[in-house]
Amino acid sequence: MKLHTFSAAALLAAFVSLPAHAFTVDVVDANGNDVDSSFSLPGMLSVDFGLKNTLPVTLGITADAGDPASLAFNAALKNLIGEGFERITFALQGATFTTLGSAAGTFGTIATVSGNSALASVSFAGPEYVEAYIGDWFLDGTGSDFAIDLAGATGPVSLTITASVPEPAEYAMLLAGLALVGSAARRRG
Repeated sequence: MKLHTFSAAALLAAFVSLPAHAFTVDVVDANGNDVDSSFSLPGMLSVDFGLKNTLPVTLGITADAGDPASLAFNAALKNLIGEGFERITFALQGATFTTLGSAAGTFGTIATVSGNSALASVSFAGPEYVEAYIGDWFLDGTGSDFAIDLAGATGPVSLTITASVPEPAEYAMLLAGLALVGSAARRRG
């Protein structure tokens, strides 16, 4: 019995004494937006963004010695702007996306993910007014995380997130222009 207790204690001590390698995330420029990366785990970058404007948010990612070569990425993006998101882009510098994950909006908004190793884009079928989820934010297997390759990073790695809202429709501007031309013609005649 003492041998089992001693073995269990030795095994527990071995796991407790293992170093916890974790990458470092710094908010380089929030531009007035809320950024919370406290949900991140070793090997996984999980960020909760509260977007108050359409200015880009830039994060700096530093791999520490012993970190895994690949980093899973997921995020929740709260829309605090007041206008629906049309598209969200994720631009990487100094590292690459090896996998583009999934995305979803609230209330069944369909999201399409496209891009390449340096730029990922999430487009919504209709404006997203509430919140968007990138990757497997809830860790329940309903989505798939993006994967960032840090193995080839020789310098600073930055991830820039930008939300786009719809611009005034061309037809609305055309109608306003026609109304001005019509009123000018009416004054002349």
